[in-house]
Amino acid sequence: MLERDVAAGIKEVKGVKTAGTRTGNWLTQDQAQRLLDAPDLRTVKGVRDRAILAVLLGCGLRRAELAALTFDHVQQRDGRWAVVDLVGKGRRIRTVAMPAWAKTAIDAWTGIHGLADGQVFRSLWKNGALRRASLTEQAVLDVVQSHARPLGLTIAPTTAGARSPSSPYAGGHGWSRSS
Repeated sequence: MLERDVAAGIKEVKGVKTAGTRTGNWLTQDQAQRLLDAPDLRTVKGVRDRAILAVLLGCGLRRAELAALTFDHVQQRDGRWAVVDLVGKGRRIRTVAMPAWAKTAIDAWTGIHGLADGQVFRSLWKNGALRRASLTEQAVLDVVQSHARPLGLTIAPTTAGARSPSSPYAGGHGWSRSS
């Protein structure tokens, strides 16, 4: 344990940004797993939606980051998958780890249509045929909410640039579950 005066000094370090407040209730591991398992993998849309949820939960991307995700961003580094050189909020460039199960979900989605370049996630026609358009931030939110609602989860983005549904996989930051 730290002495009381040392702890107080650490708490009051000058120059540390304290903007923003974390609000809401984050998903439990069980809720995150149920959300990940919700899409119907017998359909093209279900395979795509599971890949979207896997990347959101596993990597902690924001909606805009997921919508802008290209194949150039998904790379293997030192034997591990990562999302590299991702331009995020405030135009900051970052690299985040990608769990193998999230990469497997992406491969299942991209293998259906033989996708290998451009945007990873794209819109679909109702019959499951691929559209040229990439997903919008709103479409990503719609995907998450459409699978969360039947589970009794109300997913509400905490800000306009909100991250993925908070989960134990992504370190628990971002979207919240309303109570």
